[in-house]
Amino acid sequence: MTRVHWLLIGALAACQAPPPPKSREPSVDVGVGVVPAVVPEDPVAVTVNRRVVRRSEVERLRKQQPTAAPRVLLSQLVAEALLLQEAEATGYAARHSESRGPELARRYLESARSERVVCGNLTERDFTTMYSMMRPSFEHGTLIDVTELRLLCGEGPDPATELTCRRRIDTVAEESLRAVADTVHTAADVEDLARLTAPEGARLVHFTFEVDHNGRSSLRAAASSLLASLAVGEARVHDDERGVRLSLVTARRPPLQRTLDAPGVRDEVRAALCPRVLEAERRRYVDALRASATVDLTPGVLPAGWTLE
Repeated sequence: MTRVHWLLIGALAACQAPPPPKSREPSVDVGVGVVPAVVPEDPVAVTVNRRVVRRSEVERLRKQQPTAAPRVLLSQLVAEALLLQEAEATGYAARHSESRGPELARRYLESARSERVVCGNLTERDFTTMYSMMRPSFEHGTLIDVTELRLLCGEGPDPATELTCRRRIDTVAEESLRAVADTVHTAADVEDLARLTAPEGARLVHFTFEVDHNGRSSLRAAASSLLASLAVGEARVHDDERGVRLSLVTARRPPLQRTLDAPGVRDEVRAALCPRVLEAERRRYVDALRASATVDLTPGVLPAGWTLE
């Protein structure tokens, strides 16, 4: 064949070849040809200044805290975004590139308001105020721990009902409490009695009361005097106007008088004070960032009813 024949055969084959398959990708006509339609898979839910919070971040927090109110979750997301923005602006993020997201925000806040700096600037007034709040731990009279089983009648208006109740619990007390009181020496013994007498309405109570150096306490005088006279591990059944009680003294702690300058006291106060001050200082820092921030919620992306108000 001549060269012309070969050219004719090639042209005929090209004409008979099937057309290329059409793309199944959705498209939109924008007037200058056809381009693929772009549907965002993770749309912006919140914009904090110039930083965006995407829907996936909202869902992450919802799964972590399923019972938290929407306002609380949004407040956390805004705080995270503000802290990440500050971490980037100050160069902290670049120096700690191994951390991202919520962890980076937490670490930045701990750096911006560190325990070393905040708790290193505690004032004497801070210590004095906290000591006053903790005073019962450092200054008190004799403390007596009591485990008590109570069989009480109500204060109803019907005298006949009250009388019936009183007769019943007196019988229970005589048969189940007084007969065994001398064998009761531990809280576990009282708890065993409570299980046996529960059908009769018995109630188990643990409490501590203080007897000051003048012998005064918050209990009624008769009860205070009786309990103060018992040794540790000694039980007594006694009556009052409402019913019958089996009371066991489980511990007795001597009076204590430790001032703020006593050995170890300032360290104990600092250990309780520092976390409080640190939390408050970090909260103030985030609140200051939030006060000057612009926060926009994207309609239709957040769940219905989500608002910062």
